[in-house]
Amino acid sequence: MKKITIVCFIFLIFGCSEERVGDTANDSSRSDSCSTIDDCFQRAKSGDTEAQYQLGILLIKDGQVDSGLSWGKTAAKRGHIQANRDLGRLYAKDDLEFLAYEYLERAASLGDPLSQYWLGLFCQWKNLKDITIDCTPSSSEKWILKSANQGYPEALSYQAMYLASTDEERFSLKKRAAEGGDQSSMAAIGASFHAGIGVKQDCVEGYAWALAANEFGEISDELDKDHINMSLELTGSDISEIQKRVALKRSKEILASVKPFTWEG
Repeated sequence: MKKITIVCFIFLIFGCSEERVGDTANDSSRSDSCSTIDDCFQRAKSGDTEAQYQLGILLIKDGQVDSGLSWGKTAAKRGHIQANRDLGRLYAKDDLEFLAYEYLERAASLGDPLSQYWLGLFCQWKNLKDITIDCTPSSSEKWILKSANQGYPEALSYQAMYLASTDEERFSLKKRAAEGGDQSSMAAIGASFHAGIGVKQDCVEGYAWALAANEFGEISDELDKDHINMSLELTGSDISEIQKRVALKRSKEILASVKPFTWEG
């Protein structure tokens, strides 16, 4: 039973890692996915980094956990971003902090915005420091800002909440995060439009964003009350305009699902 649990746990990380903003392996290492262990093994032996990563996943699925992790580490050392990210997340869950930092830092340094954001949060919580590592709350901001500068929605939301100095700056960052699919930011800018905080008041746009957030089932009780208050101020033409704006947000893929951060994947 313990063996099965370990295999399932590792597979949840390696087999189900979601594709997100900026989520690629090194372009130079990309190849067509291989579908069988034998196929991947031949490509992996020849130095195909993507095949090494895929082989690791297939071996883990097959119950060959040690071999699978070994190939995943080989891909990671050769600069495969997703392998580094997955191993970093695995070791973070297992409280192996320095190993987690090693892999997350490599992926983050390769430019992966998701790993940059995770590493920033990781350093806030773990506070690791020795001669070669500076993973502390004071250094975490650097990684989160790197992620935000690439447009990663949750990093933009974090920057808005904790690092912005004016209402206008907070609104601008939250709006970028919302347009990238961050649910909490959709709700927040809906409230900002409604109240005119950091932006000119626009109840129609505020309600449209509140509805957009509601597509994800993320509306809180407090926001539900705002919905009621907003709806009392709207005319029939307003409601028609709101429907058009929500449809436009959908057409621009603003409502693409992006899960909130969690070490549980």
